[in-house]
Amino acid sequence: AEAFELLVRLEAEMTFNERSAGRMERLTALSRARERQGRTTHIDVLRAELQLGEARARVANGRERIAAASEDLAELIGAPAGTVFRLAAPPMLEPEIPASTDAVSIALSSRMDYAQVLQDLSASRRQTRLARRGLWPDLSLVTRIERYEADYDDEEPRWFAGFATDSDLFRKRERIALQQAEIGERSAAETIALRERTIVREVQQALARCRRARTELELAERNGDLARTRVELASRLFDAGRGDHFSVTDAEAAYATAETARLAARAESTVSAYHLRRTLGTLVEHPDDLKPAAAGDRP
Repeated sequence: AEAFELLVRLEAEMTFNERSAGRMERLTALSRARERQGRTTHIDVLRAELQLGEARARVANGRERIAAASEDLAELIGAPAGTVFRLAAPPMLEPEIPASTDAVSIALSSRMDYAQVLQDLSASRRQTRLARRGLWPDLSLVTRIERYEADYDDEEPRWFAGFATDSDLFRKRERIALQQAEIGERSAAETIALRERTIVREVQQALARCRRARTELELAERNGDLARTRVELASRLFDAGRGDHFSVTDAEAAYATAETARLAARAESTVSAYHLRRTLGTLVEHPDDLKPAAAGDRP
């Protein structure tokens, strides 16, 4: 998603920079004509030429960045090297941002890494139970009947019954195994507590990032509209001979900065939404028998 959004943003920036370069070419040509007429100064012409060069440099740099981003996206999706993508801007993702407590609950019931540590604890508990059973004595029931040919027919045979063991009565090896199993169980429980704290922190950070991205996008959209309006107004006034050259070039530079910020904010808003879903464990739907509820009990 990040690679896709980056490529979409770079292509949008390229389109804007090409249009900006076209406007600066027109402004430069008009400035040169007015300089010959004595209606503007050579400094104004140099300023227009400087901004024209910067616009052309942004276009050239944008082509290189698009080529590199295309290679990265092709590698991620398994497309052949040199693939040319024609990407349409995706719709804006505007998921409902849950409350912090609800988001943590969703993450603890959906994330596979949390299910794994719960499964590890369940396996450690099973090892501990098996180790405790290893302390039970290894007893065998032994029975024997003895009958001699010299015995009289009416004499009862001799019976023998008892227990036998071939293991260490102190069970040293088994006790060591039990201690190791108990240490493993405590370690698994501590890992779960650590993972829970990590998940809470990651969820809070993802929520903050998503909220911040939305706020920045709203501001960037507003600033972009204002910058575009300013460029259009300054250009019309300059064409009509009622505005100065500096107003146009300054408005054009501000418009380029605002548009770059707007496109970056739009991409960040979408990526932050994907990041929030990934943090909550809902980006990819998993079977119920793999989720934490089926993995084992908490310590």
